[in-house]
Amino acid sequence: MLGKSKNTKELISLARPNSCVTVAEDFEMQFCEKEFDLVVIDTTNGIYNTVAFFEKILQSAHKNCVFIFEGIYTTSAHTRAWQDIISSTEVSVSIDGFNLGLVFLKKGQEKQHFTLRM
Repeated sequence: MLGKSKNTKELISLARPNSCVTVAEDFEMQFCEKEFDLVVIDTTNGIYNTVAFFEKILQSAHKNCVFIFEGIYTTSAHTRAWQDIISSTEVSVSIDGFNLGLVFLKKGQEKQHFTLRM
């Protein structure tokens, strides 16, 4: 889980001890040591290139990994990054919840995209 927003901190508090990476710097150190099932990325922190970071995490993602992206529409750059991510061949299902984007990597699943209307 990467990021420091309030939502990210709440999600981190639900994780099992030692089961997650909480900041990007720690991810770099633990990259080869873990296989990720759930990754939460706060796109609004501006520390890293979201698409490049997503592609790097894919190398350590479990075959049924779920990604949660916060702030997918906060800027035009975040919106472009979200569009690039959901068009990735690795992504099978994506859900656009406006404030949050969910991405599923389920192998063998037909590619689908859903937009939640509220």
